[in-house]
This record gives sequence, C-alpha cells and structure tokens, in this order.
Amino acid sequence: MLTHGLRCFELEPGATGQTTDFREANKKLEWSLKKINGGSEHTLRAKLTFSQESHGNISKESGPVSMTFTIPMYNVSQLQVKYLQIVKKFGTHEPYRWVRYVTQANSYVARI
Repeated sequence: MLTHGLRCFELEPGATGQTTDFREANKKLEWSLKKINGGSEHTLRAKLTFSQESHGNISKESGPVSMTFTIPMYNVSQLQVKYLQIVKKFGTHEPYRWVRYVTQANSYVARI
C-alpha cells in the first residue's frame, strides 16, 4: 500500500468535464473525461512523493504502472457495419436496431 506517500493528481489548466478519483484499497487512479472532441489532446499529471522512511521500498510500493481505457462509440479502424441480417431468431427476442462501437486498450505497462 502507498501509506507513506503523498499523491498529487493535476488536470491540465482549464480542464472541464474531467475528474480524478484515487482508490487506496486497490491502488487505482480513475481519470474520467466526459467528452473528447476530435483532434484534441488531454493530459493528466500524476505524482507520487514518498517519505524518507519508505526510501528502500519505493519500487515495491509503487510497482509497475499500467493503463487501460475504453472509448465508447469510437472506432479506430473506421470499420463500419452497413448491413446486418439475422438468419435465425431466438425465441421472442427482438434485436435492437443500432450498432455500438467501442475502442479498448489491451495492455500498457511501465515499470519503475
């Protein structure tokens, strides 16, 4: 646990519709952006400052930094579903008439 450290999370100046939430129990920082316009860039600066007593265990306490993300209704490959035919219906279930595109990160890890 990061009990001996100070955590500081800074959003870029003028950031609107963005929030940060650090959960001590699972050592997870959640950064949420309400809306991202095309061609825009957003920055989150996260800083961990440890006390001198934890100097020997800094790499153990901080561990690797990993990142996962989901961007709903965005498709990086620009692949589109133009036509979909359901050949066999299951029971009384009626399909919805929309397609949901989602972009998800696979695995980004940085070791300290």
